[in-house]
Amino acid sequence: MFWLLIGILTFSYLHKNYQVSIQQAQNSLDTDIEYLGLQVSQEFEAIRKIILNIRKDIKYFNPQELQKNFELINSSVPSIRTLSLMNAQGEVVASSRLFLLGKKFDYRDYFKYAKTLFEENRQEFYLSTPFKTILDIYTSTISIALGKDNHFSYVIVATLDPLYFYKNTIEFLKTKDILFQFKHSSGAEIFSTYPNHLISSQNENRDTQDFKVLSHNDLISSTFDIKLQWLENNYSIQLLQPKSKILSSWYKTSLQLISVFITTLIFSAAILFYFQKNRKKQDLLIKQFYQNLIHQNTRLKTATSAANLGAWELNLKEGTLSWDEKMHQIYGSSEQEFTGHYDTWRRYVHPDDVSRIENLIEEALIKKRGFQSQFRIINKNKETHHIRVAANCLFSTNGNLLSLVGINEDISLIKESQLKKEEAEATLQATFDCAAVGMGIVNLEGRFLRVNQALCDFFGFNEENLLKQTLESLTYAEDLLQDQDLRSKRAFLNQRINQYTTEKRYYHKAGHLVWGLTSFVNIANQNTGIRYFIVQISDITQHKKDLIFLQEQKALFDEVISKLPASIIYVDTNLYCQNYNTSAKKLFAHTLTEGTHLYQVCKDLYACQDEIKLALNGHHSTTNLLLHQQKFDIHFIPYQSEGSFKGLAMIISELP
Repeated sequence: MFWLLIGILTFSYLHKNYQVSIQQAQNSLDTDIEYLGLQVSQEFEAIRKIILNIRKDIKYFNPQELQKNFELINSSVPSIRTLSLMNAQGEVVASSRLFLLGKKFDYRDYFKYAKTLFEENRQEFYLSTPFKTILDIYTSTISIALGKDNHFSYVIVATLDPLYFYKNTIEFLKTKDILFQFKHSSGAEIFSTYPNHLISSQNENRDTQDFKVLSHNDLISSTFDIKLQWLENNYSIQLLQPKSKILSSWYKTSLQLISVFITTLIFSAAILFYFQKNRKKQDLLIKQFYQNLIHQNTRLKTATSAANLGAWELNLKEGTLSWDEKMHQIYGSSEQEFTGHYDTWRRYVHPDDVSRIENLIEEALIKKRGFQSQFRIINKNKETHHIRVAANCLFSTNGNLLSLVGINEDISLIKESQLKKEEAEATLQATFDCAAVGMGIVNLEGRFLRVNQALCDFFGFNEENLLKQTLESLTYAEDLLQDQDLRSKRAFLNQRINQYTTEKRYYHKAGHLVWGLTSFVNIANQNTGIRYFIVQISDITQHKKDLIFLQEQKALFDEVISKLPASIIYVDTNLYCQNYNTSAKKLFAHTLTEGTHLYQVCKDLYACQDEIKLALNGHHSTTNLLLHQQKFDIHFIPYQSEGSFKGLAMIISELP
């Protein structure tokens, strides 16, 4: 009887306490949902004002300015994932996400119904039914159509960011065992939380299934309808909490406690004996496991650090991004500043590279495969760095895509070296192509690998045909066998000399010979020796023709001079004889030789010192002189060679 009374009193106490707990939980739910509902309503009102401002300024539509304005709004309003403007055909003409430009979404209900509301002369905003994003997350949009003179022109669409609403909700409910459901007026559910998980909607198998099997009497709930006058349809927010979760776990198990106590005691003793027996062995295995794990992790960190690699992971289920320490060093950020959100990384990416790299990520997620690429970032110090990225998909055991993992490497120094190399190559190429002399690159077999236009003009071939020739086949045969040239060539090939220059004759395409001043430079390295030659050929054909002409003219002139009756003697500025004709040799037969001083040839010429000095000063002078009992007329004429004064020409003529 005593134990029955104790049981009745205990049951009454527990039942009363249960009702009080239920009422307290209901009041708490009502307070929580009113707070959450007001927050969501305020966000919707803010989005409405933004869209109205865009609609007001749309008549001043400038694609570039509107694009920048959209991106600025998107970055400053966290509840908006994407802000877009579509034309009457549903094509995106401006968007805060560059990869959406040009895409058509006329099949989406947020476009079709907004257009319908406009055509019915209703200026309400339309709240779309949920749809999946590329990250497999449900979201919704707020849109409104606009036009001019009742003619439909555009639809402004603001795509809500469910991660933002989810994050705020989780932050608010993180200490409470409550299910949060965010539903469209159509009944479609955007997301739920239970607890601390973002759960996609519709009929998928979810962690909230244990809520669905409970009846209404097993749950306490509170609903808040977001009804705004300017909105065509609305959302509702619902908080659910199982009554069973309100009470402590001891209440659920109290009725079973007595029946299982003895059995539990027996099994506990047996389990305790078993674990005591195997404790040392398990402790050793656990210790070895953790030592191996620490060793592997240390090796991985050492390898990535030595290779200057940063590791990252994009968790698709939770929508979070994680970085290792090296990633923070590469991006110049700190772990305290890093929020773990995708947009945190996106803000570092160079604006010109955002669209391209995001397209690669979305393509990798759609096709479920990895990718490699390069992009630029602007770090905290406003410095631009070049990054190489390699990523791959991580799957669960049942083949579901879990996350995208990868590495980043700062290749700024390599990129700078490449740019300098490309600049040097471009300069060399321009010098090669635009050189006034013929230039070519020749391999060890003598075949042309590259030629410039000047070399093509020298040989008379076009580039295609000249590349089929060899330098040896175009060289005049006799010039290939010159002793001096052969010695220089052997020394050149043996790398005793790096370059040599020679004059050669070559066959022109037209069949005639052309002269070229040819320079050879070898290009070699220590490992492979000579790889190829650089050949420079200057066209000296006209110079050779002029030289031959001058030699012929000089021979003719010397022949004429030698046959003149007058005596002619050439002396240098110091009056030493350089040359003379036959008549002069006859006149001064015993004393006139090359290199003899003029006064030693004929001492009588001392009498002409004044006239000689005058001639040495560049003036033509003349005098009469008695030589060998015969009177002679003597002319002293200064002469030049290659633009400089060289000496005097003496013309001695016998007077009658």
